[in-house]
Amino acid sequence: MKVAIFIVSYHRPFSQRTLSMLLRRGVTYPIFVIVADDDDTLEQYRGAITGAQVVTYNREKYRQACDIGDCDIRLTMCSQVRNACFDIACERGFTHFAVLDDDYSSLSIRLSEYTPTRYRVHSAQFAQIDGALSACAHLLDSVSRLNCVCFAQGGDYLGGSFGSRNAIRKSMNFFVFRTDRPMRFVGRLNDDVTANLLEQSRGGLCVTIPLLMIDQPETLSSKGGMSEAYVELGGGFIKSMYTVVRFPSCVRIATLPSKYMRVHHNVLWNLAVPKVISDKWEAFDGE
Repeated sequence: MKVAIFIVSYHRPFSQRTLSMLLRRGVTYPIFVIVADDDDTLEQYRGAITGAQVVTYNREKYRQACDIGDCDIRLTMCSQVRNACFDIACERGFTHFAVLDDDYSSLSIRLSEYTPTRYRVHSAQFAQIDGALSACAHLLDSVSRLNCVCFAQGGDYLGGSFGSRNAIRKSMNFFVFRTDRPMRFVGRLNDDVTANLLEQSRGGLCVTIPLLMIDQPETLSSKGGMSEAYVELGGGFIKSMYTVVRFPSCVRIATLPSKYMRVHHNVLWNLAVPKVISDKWEAFDGE
């Protein structure tokens, strides 16, 4: 098993929270920062990044190979870089790889505690992250239909019940893949949500493990990165609509509680994926 970590980044050469956090946690897997070859801050990346290798990809090449979901000719989109990661991993001989955004402040383990009078969730940052990534890679190896394994986000735990689950279908933001099971990302924005719905609607499987969590800033609260793209292309409503137009039967526009009410997508999972039919409906000849 040969594992790598890919950090996808755009216009943030001097703000690499994820890389700094990984280096503090003593990661031994090779780390690559993936940047577009036409990013006007590319040379700044090459001068500023230490502890990782900067690797480029061609945005126009991957735009032409991707159904972006609109007729806009601008290259601004999320899906190209995640699709490029599979080719980069294959070219470099990695069997598994993780794809991370560049703005994570921590990676933590979350444990639930139940008592007769209260429910608590305990959180502790990983002292060393290699073991968690290795466990995700082994899970992919043990389940042939599994396309990806993801870490949860802090907002998933609001309400208290999330931490008690074994796994959920939602998968976004932090991915661990097998190189030989490519999962193609589509759409200009919200490509992670659309990709996992596309795979799972066809019988694939993507999971988020509630024990594992990332901490990151709220969408649109940081400069650079995809926050620039969201603002340029119309904000959260447009972002969510890229998934709604592909899956109108199971995705709708909703709002999230925040400092300001934020538009977001809402997936109706009961309508989104195939079901396993109970044996009681099996038909027998002569009966």
